[in-house]
Amino acid sequence: MGKVSNRLAVERRLERRRSEEQQNKALAEVEAERIKMINLARSDARVEALRRQKAAKADIGELSRDLEFTFAEQRAQQSIKERQLHQRITDTLDNQLQREEAASLERQKICEESEEIRKLKEQLATARVNRERAAQLLERQLREADAAFEDARIELAMEEKRLAECENARRQELDRNLQMRQVGLDLAAQIEQRERAKQQETAEKYAIEKEQVGAVVARLLEEMENEQRQSMERRRLHAEMVAEATKERARQKQVILENKIKEEKEIREYLEMQQKRADDLAKEKELIRREKARVLDELLQQQIRKQQEETDYAQLIADLYEFEREEQERLKEEAQKQKRQQEKAALASAFKEQMEEKERRRQQQLAEEGQFRQELYAKFAREAKLEQMTRQRRKLAILEHNREVEAIIQERRRQQIVERERDKEECRKLLELEAEKQTIIQQERERLLRENAELADFLPKNTLHDRREHNLLKNAKLQLANIHLNPLAPLPRTLRTLPAGDSTKIHG
Repeated sequence: MGKVSNRLAVERRLERRRSEEQQNKALAEVEAERIKMINLARSDARVEALRRQKAAKADIGELSRDLEFTFAEQRAQQSIKERQLHQRITDTLDNQLQREEAASLERQKICEESEEIRKLKEQLATARVNRERAAQLLERQLREADAAFEDARIELAMEEKRLAECENARRQELDRNLQMRQVGLDLAAQIEQRERAKQQETAEKYAIEKEQVGAVVARLLEEMENEQRQSMERRRLHAEMVAEATKERARQKQVILENKIKEEKEIREYLEMQQKRADDLAKEKELIRREKARVLDELLQQQIRKQQEETDYAQLIADLYEFEREEQERLKEEAQKQKRQQEKAALASAFKEQMEEKERRRQQQLAEEGQFRQELYAKFAREAKLEQMTRQRRKLAILEHNREVEAIIQERRRQQIVERERDKEECRKLLELEAEKQTIIQQERERLLRENAELADFLPKNTLHDRREHNLLKNAKLQLANIHLNPLAPLPRTLRTLPAGDSTKIHG
């Protein structure tokens, strides 16, 4: 009985195992089928992705080819436009250059034919001669003054030598002070370098200790359960070391700040001492310069008083020559003025005769117009045979003839008006051309006056026409004086052409 029950239990167990194996097999088949379907789906998705990628690459390639073709076309169009623009710019520049050359030649021709420009050039040449004569007189005066100044220069040379020796002594003292200052700066640099080295050493020690602490922390993490107390102790020691290093760094910064403040104080004291010495030296130089200027001014006044008679005599001769030349210029100007008045009178007479001739021709044209109108009436009457027409037709024909005659007369009047307008336009152009010539001549006069502003004191009388030219010459002279810084501007007229080098030599 017991064996039978055991066999039944074994069979049931075997039956359960077989059923479980069948279920597992079925589940394995289902899982394999699912995996197969997943793989197929993934394969289809990969194939679709590759197809899309290939299609996208093809689209991108076609788009790039289209873009390259478009860019090539745009570059070709741009190149053509650039060549056309370059050609237009070249033609414009050539035309502008030709117009400028023609205008320059016309301007040069007008200036060459102008009587005013020729006269102004003659007056400027006369002014140059006057300036040369004044310069020669001044040169002779300077040669005489040099002999008188030589003694003063010899006396001043010894004083300058003494001042130079004093200056050398001061410079040596200044050099010694600078050397001491440099030594102090070198010592400060060495101290600062040592401080930096010490700080660097402290930082290195701190880094080493930090690495050691990191290693300890790593070991403590591995042995957290067994060595927690040692870890806490090491952290406390590390915090104390960091606090000590921070206090040491703050103390070093305080020492460096105190040294820097002390050094800046010494520098300020040194600069104040140098400034005081420089001020004393400048005051002494100013006193010496004033004394030298006073001596030279006394010598110059003596020389000027000594040569006053010769200068007055030379000035009298120059004034006499100037008066004779101005008298000749005045006579010449009166002759030219009389000639211009005669020309104006002749032009007025010609204009009056021309107006009378125009009035006579106008009256003659009116008479010819009336006669021409009667002849046209008669001609049209003969052609139309008005006597044979009825009253209404004759009236209409006469009106038509009148309109035709008026149209012909109006056309002749229009032609006459066009001719008169053409004459007026030619007259206006002539007036504009004359005004332009006068403008060019005036501009040339102003240019010559500006370029020869240094001859302002030597120009003959009646050279300048109006107040505007006076102001122009005055402004140009002021600009020239600002450029050259002429120190002899307050001197008399015969001394104003002294060269800048000689004037510096006199005042120095």
